Amino acid sequence: MASSLDPSSLVAFEDAAAGHDGVLSDSTGDLFIKPCTPAEIAFYESSLASHPTFAALMPTFMGTLQLGSPDQILAAQAPTSGITPGTAASLPLSDPGPLKGKKLDTQTAIVLENVAAGFERPNIMDIKL
Repeated sequence: MASSLDPSSLVAFEDAAAGHDGVLSDSTGDLFIKPCTPAEIAFYESSLASHPTFAALMPTFMGTLQLGSPDQILAAQAPTSGITPGTAASLPLSDPGPLKGKKLDTQTAIVLENVAAGFERPNIMDIKL
């Protein structure tokens, strides 16, 4: 999936009531592409691997996508240690946490199923624990 998704074909996701800037969608509206922190990647990966019953209640996680120019992507992917990015071991204590509507300074995005696609007036509840 990720190999066939061209980042230059993405459009701004205009149907969000709140959240941080920079959220994108594919041209069909079926995919939700959201800039993310390593903690978010670790959450989705851990949910799929360790809590499949819980993961079944969430939008389908399809992986990650590198956004931006090739130079920006290479800089973002440059290894800084022997720890695998996106895992719990890679999370710094200074993780930015909630950004209150600001755009994340990252070239990495998670790709999720847009569970609201196809509905005229969807209502989604986003629960934070």
